[in-house]
Amino acid sequence: MFSSLATPNILIEDPYSVAFTWSLRLSLPVSSLFFAASAVNWPASFERWLIRFRRVFWLMGFLLLLTFGFVVFGLPDLSSPFAEYDLLINVLGGISHCPVLWTARRALCSTGMEKR
Repeated sequence: MFSSLATPNILIEDPYSVAFTWSLRLSLPVSSLFFAASAVNWPASFERWLIRFRRVFWLMGFLLLLTFGFVVFGLPDLSSPFAEYDLLINVLGGISHCPVLWTARRALCSTGMEKR
């Protein structure tokens, strides 16, 4: 969401904006974890627990997104020291393809398409 708001020359003039670069680098690993978690057959008790506390998770996610937006848009100098971790974030982005591929294979196996 923040990467689209921070697209260079739309709302922010700097093409190397901290908001733009970090939003793109963090979106794939985070979304791949959610994607993989959706394919796991969780026990019924854990699913009930998640449903019971879903509003707490929504609130935590909203606060995390709000905090991230405040730091990268409001205090870019605070987040600029993390630029030295570019290699780590790129490696994390590459590794995050594993949960996506695992989930896709699991979805194919559950539909019976693996035998074709």
